[in-house]
Parts: sequence; C-alpha cells; structure tokens
Amino acid sequence: MLADWNDLAGMGTIGNGSSKPKSSVVVVSHRPAPMLTACLESVIGQADEVLVVDNGSPNDQASQIARQVGARSLRIRRNIGFAGGANAGISQTRAEIVGLLNDDAVAGVGWLEAASALLADPTIAAVGPKVMLSGPYREIVL
Repeated sequence: MLADWNDLAGMGTIGNGSSKPKSSVVVVSHRPAPMLTACLESVIGQADEVLVVDNGSPNDQASQIARQVGARSLRIRRNIGFAGGANAGISQTRAEIVGLLNDDAVAGVGWLEAASALLADPTIAAVGPKVMLSGPYREIVL
C-alpha cells in the first residue's frame, strides 16, 4: 500500500536543532505488544536518537510507550505498513547511520556499534543481523 502522506500526523522535524546525531534507531509499531518496551530499552542506550513510528496503533499506545522509555514518536493516523512506516521514520532522522527494528525484536549489547564499525568500510552499504529466536524454535538444515 502506498503511503498517503496526508495521513502523517506531527511530521515536524524531529530533534531540537542540536548537533547531528551519529546514529538513530527507527522502530515501527502498529499493535505494540509487551515486547515494544523491551525493544526500546535494548536500543535506548545504544543510539543517539530512538524514534518510534506509531503506525496507527489503537489509542496512540506505541507513542505512549515511546514517551515512557524516553524515545521520540512519530504518529501516523493509519497503518501504512512496515515499509511505509520505516520510510516515514527514516525521513525524520538526521543521523549518518540508521538502524531499523521490528517492535518485537530486542537488540543485543553492542548491536549498533558493531554495525557502525562494519559500515565504516566504504565498500559496505548495509548490514543485517543474525536472527536469534527465543523459545521452542528449532533450526532446520536443508
């Protein structure tokens, strides 16, 4: 679904005009489960800026959780999907390095620093994480 930019609420500049942050993490959330708090807490000390894109969550729940943990929020009136939410969030960051997380993911210690180190190589444009599942999941080797 293409984003209707008229559905974006509060699309003012994020930040207070101070120096440009080196790193930002954008978390897109439509139905914040209990995991959103854990997700934000895992990155709040790793990034200079954490932005939650509230992708039409009921009763602004994602925005409220963002404020509770010290992250910024960008409210979108209706769900425009993960890609649309990520693009809206990225457009509001000012950082050189932007990390994207689902709201049910938890970043490991040093996640952003390790990605930043790899991105210092001019031949590398993007990095992706190794996904580690918790719980009773099994690895299937083909």
